[in-house]
Amino acid sequence: MTEMSSNGTQATNGNSVHSNVYSASSVEEIRAALAELGKRDASVTARLDELLATQKDLTRQLGRLDLARAQLGTQVIATRNISNGILAPAAGTAHRISSAVKRLDREQAAVKATLDVVEQVAELKSCVLGVHGSMGAPQDWETAASYLHRASKIPDSVIDGAFAEEIVPTADVPDPPRQTLEAAAESLCGLFVREFDKAAGDGDGAGVTRFFKLFPLIGRSDVGLDAYGRYVCSGIAARARNNMSGGQRREGLFYANALTKLFEHVAQIIGGHEPLVERHYGPGSMTKVIERIQMEADAQGGLILETWADERRINRKLTDVKSYPFNFLVQSFMPSQKPSGTNPRTGSPAPGSGRTSEDEGVDMKEVDALLNESAVMLGRWSLYTRFLAAKTTAHADNDAETKLIVPAFVAHSTLQKKVTDLLLEPFNTMATFFIRRSVEKSFQLDEWPSDLSLNPNKQLGSSPPFVTSAVDDVMYIVNQVLQRTLSTSQKGVVSSVVPSVGRVLGSDFFGMIQRRMRDESYPKAAIQGALPPEAVIIQFLVLINNLSIATDYVKRIVRTCLGPSTQQQQNEASKSAIAENFPFGHEATAVERTLRNVEAGFESKTFELINEAIEVMLKQVMRPRLRPVMIETFRDVDYASDPSDPGSDAADEASASESTVPQRFERGWQAFTLPIKRILTPPAYEKLLAATVSYLSRTLEKRIWSYYGRVNELGAVRLERDIAGIVAAAAKGGKYELRDLFARCAQMTLVINMEDDEWEEVGKLDGAKLEKETGVKWRLDADERKRVRAIVKERTITQGWSNGRIEDASRLLCRAESTPTYLPTIDTDDMLSSLLTTLSLAALALGHTPKPYCSCLTDAEAFDLVNGFRIVASIAPGYEAVANRTLSEDFISISDGVNFAARIPLNTTETTSRAQLLEQEAQLPPTGAVRDIFVSHTCDTITWYFEFATKPLPTRGIAILFVNAEKKIYKSYREVNNAALLYNLGQPECQPNFTVSVGNQGPAAINATCKSCVGS
Repeated sequence: MTEMSSNGTQATNGNSVHSNVYSASSVEEIRAALAELGKRDASVTARLDELLATQKDLTRQLGRLDLARAQLGTQVIATRNISNGILAPAAGTAHRISSAVKRLDREQAAVKATLDVVEQVAELKSCVLGVHGSMGAPQDWETAASYLHRASKIPDSVIDGAFAEEIVPTADVPDPPRQTLEAAAESLCGLFVREFDKAAGDGDGAGVTRFFKLFPLIGRSDVGLDAYGRYVCSGIAARARNNMSGGQRREGLFYANALTKLFEHVAQIIGGHEPLVERHYGPGSMTKVIERIQMEADAQGGLILETWADERRINRKLTDVKSYPFNFLVQSFMPSQKPSGTNPRTGSPAPGSGRTSEDEGVDMKEVDALLNESAVMLGRWSLYTRFLAAKTTAHADNDAETKLIVPAFVAHSTLQKKVTDLLLEPFNTMATFFIRRSVEKSFQLDEWPSDLSLNPNKQLGSSPPFVTSAVDDVMYIVNQVLQRTLSTSQKGVVSSVVPSVGRVLGSDFFGMIQRRMRDESYPKAAIQGALPPEAVIIQFLVLINNLSIATDYVKRIVRTCLGPSTQQQQNEASKSAIAENFPFGHEATAVERTLRNVEAGFESKTFELINEAIEVMLKQVMRPRLRPVMIETFRDVDYASDPSDPGSDAADEASASESTVPQRFERGWQAFTLPIKRILTPPAYEKLLAATVSYLSRTLEKRIWSYYGRVNELGAVRLERDIAGIVAAAAKGGKYELRDLFARCAQMTLVINMEDDEWEEVGKLDGAKLEKETGVKWRLDADERKRVRAIVKERTITQGWSNGRIEDASRLLCRAESTPTYLPTIDTDDMLSSLLTTLSLAALALGHTPKPYCSCLTDAEAFDLVNGFRIVASIAPGYEAVANRTLSEDFISISDGVNFAARIPLNTTETTSRAQLLEQEAQLPPTGAVRDIFVSHTCDTITWYFEFATKPLPTRGIAILFVNAEKKIYKSYREVNNAALLYNLGQPECQPNFTVSVGNQGPAAINATCKSCVGS
């Protein structure tokens, strides 16, 4: 059985074993062959046993199949009997009936078709006889036309059929029906044309309408539309000749108005007659009339443009414009001597050159008038084109989002060519000349702002922004040219003029300012080591303002031209002005891109030059002014005073002079930055401030390195406070990001003041792991941190310290904590706590219990709390959330003044919790704005003198606010002027008690600095 396997594998194996048995040459080979045969025998035996075991199931299944076959055989016999006995006769009967019905339907259709032909022939005969009769003596042209219209609905196969030719002719009308109808239609067409022309000549509108409606009935729509076109065109020509031949003076916008009237007349005709034409001639019929009208518009519009070009001498003007030399601009960019004056009125490069340029130029008023007239005519032509496009595509596609397409008969018309030759191209040339000549003229007549000074005590003679007159003049012209260009609604004009404006701004305008910065107003000292002259510095600052303000103007002009943003358009569901004026294809996108390119190109140039100018200011002005300030700031400052010296009082000296360094720096810093700040524009000053602060940060870093080995531990605390004060003064009035520039300095002072155990932990880590553990983005690498750590020469805090020194150190650290440490990403609370813990341990080692140190309010925290209390007191929006942040839950408020006004017994607590205060304030009317008059604070107490803007009398009051360790107000004593309060609440008898003792405007606001919380 194995050798009969289907795939032959077993047989092959068997033959192999058999051959091995007979080819064995040793006992081992024979034994191996016998073992293999034994395995095969066992396998075959197992397979046979398995087959025998399943034989019973196979037999059982075969029996079931035989039983099912017997049952199905019975059913087959029954089904066959039903089919032969019942269904076969029924199918035959149904087939016979169906065949009969189909034959009947065919006969019925044939009869119906015959009847239709007979009816159509009868209708044809009636129409032929009706036409013949109506064209006879009655001359009823409407009836004859209606008969012809009825006959046109009969199929040609019926009219030309033999049956119709046999039945329709009569003795009166012997011709075949087709010939009779054609002859009648031709005769009526000629008659209608003559009558239509006669009515048109007589001005008979009713007659024109009567015969115009009859042409489609006789199948002569083309003839009717042509006749109507001639009629309309004659009216257009007559109106146009009347407009041009009037006795008016041909000045100003005469030709623009004539062209406008022509287009308006055409639009009125199309809009007014379109319903009549479409109703009688079918949808789309008006397009043919429009094409015919456009031919007349070409002739009349071309005549207007040619007359305008001749009258205005456009060719001569273009020749003058193209040959204009621009002497002033050309000579301005040539090498020349610097002007001797310190504040020149203009930047004229050579004497007399400005006058020569004026005399040999083109009259700018004439150019402006021509541009204005051309823009009006181009705008009317664009509007007319959009109108025709809308009329000719209205029936083609009703999708409102479909872009309009200029009709071919307009795009290739003679008027379009003349518009291009006589309007568009001259406009592009003259507009480019106009903007460039305006720039030249503006710089010729340029005037500088007067009475500017770097003396902070001297009043400025004008109001900001401080720019030369050329900026306002040029930007006014730029806005005018761009608005005029967009009003033409011509993509060809925009794609030519707008880039030209950008080129003029980027070359002539920008180049003139750049040349002045380089040649006339460069802030360079006359002698080495001195500062540049004040007048030159002011001129340079004004030129920086010119670039900054010009950039802002260009952005605003482009934004105005583009209209609302895309988001606003979506919210308002309206199209932008650009999309409405440029509806063809993707013109709106191209126009918007062109405008944005001008803005981006000009901004990139000015941005680069402003940055270069800032570098010049930094190098020539800010750095020389900053060096003496830094020298004066750290004059006589010693961070290595020995507190153990019995003959010195180092801690008291440090306490007394701890604010000297920041105050010196702030005075010197503001002395040379504030005068520049009040002249420069805010964006330019921010750049200059950022560059100066960056240089200051590097200078401070060098200063810290210079103290290597000259700082002790208390000196390190003072150094940190001084650096923080300098950072605060430098960053005041600027963006908070300026503090990030001092990150290295801040981290240096942080490392200097670290405890030994903290330093050991930091020293073990580096890179990302260190930043993750400390939460600080380190700007100092490991080697730099080690060098910084070594700046402090001593690290033993308890040697030689007396009890008084511990108190001095506590007081010094208390004050250090009371001033904010300006580290953008570092929390110094842990550092201060570690230092104070060390001080406490040192004091205990000496057998002395130090007084608990305080956590003093900073100026910023004090004013933040006052601002929060003001919001709560004035019931401003969001006052509940502010109260939760500013007031403690057990807040107590005591005020006899408020109690008296609220009819609460005196000498009682006004409120005993924050919730009660909020409930009480919610029942009071809003008091209006609150003005600070005086604010002062100690470490845990704030004194606040304020004024409510109540009407008609202001209400002043004073409050003492007590602050807990969580920097929240837990108690307040406040009193208000009850006379004014009650008078405002409707008690006029209180008015005599009210006296304004500090003037109608109230006392001036005063902000006092923090007072020490530790006694001296």
